[in-house]
Amino acid sequence: MPTTDTPAAIRAPRLGDSIVFNPYLDKYTEESSNSHYVGSRAELFAEIFVNLEQAVPGNVTGSFKVPLDPRNVRSPIVALDSDSEIQYRFGPRFDGDEPVTQRWVEGNKGPCVLAFAVLFANGTLVEDWQNSCAKAREKGRDTPLFTSYVAHVLSDFEIVLVLGHNENTPEPQNPISAAKNILGLAGGSPDKKTTVRELAQSILFWDRNVCAKPAKPEPDES
Repeated sequence: MPTTDTPAAIRAPRLGDSIVFNPYLDKYTEESSNSHYVGSRAELFAEIFVNLEQAVPGNVTGSFKVPLDPRNVRSPIVALDSDSEIQYRFGPRFDGDEPVTQRWVEGNKGPCVLAFAVLFANGTLVEDWQNSCAKAREKGRDTPLFTSYVAHVLSDFEIVLVLGHNENTPEPQNPISAAKNILGLAGGSPDKKTTVRELAQSILFWDRNVCAKPAKPEPDES
């Protein structure tokens, strides 16, 4: 059960805490468009346990990043080279988004030079679920199920996702989102203040990198 001496939400994880896998981690598989861990869940947990005291605060309040051996993680973002065959599509990235030009290469995920497991403190995901429900109601959508958030009841921390980066710093948001943030356009993040410098860094990063997607299987004509 969760410890009670110090609220987990205001401190980093430490040895002796109760830590569980959150169901959301199931989305971080080899077949997904996310980073994924190449070993077993037991191996991932063991690596987190060894590196737990190196945890640093994440991008979201109540989250913490635990370093992983980058050789054990694959990233969907890969570097371009002279042989890269870039694919293009013009269309919305998600429901309600305005059409934009998207690009990718067909192929497998690539190696990482920086990797983390992201843990969330007890109770953090409850607030996230409540916020998600409020946003869904505003847009007239069904509220998300609580299934992915129940682990908080049983633990001090939850292992929620794996992040792998193909460069020494985390990748910036894509230039379209950055530009929409600056201009306050739909499809951006209203609560994120993007600077012109961040936009420039985004353009340079995504000029030399791209997302990799598995090649679509050839249709069976038999």
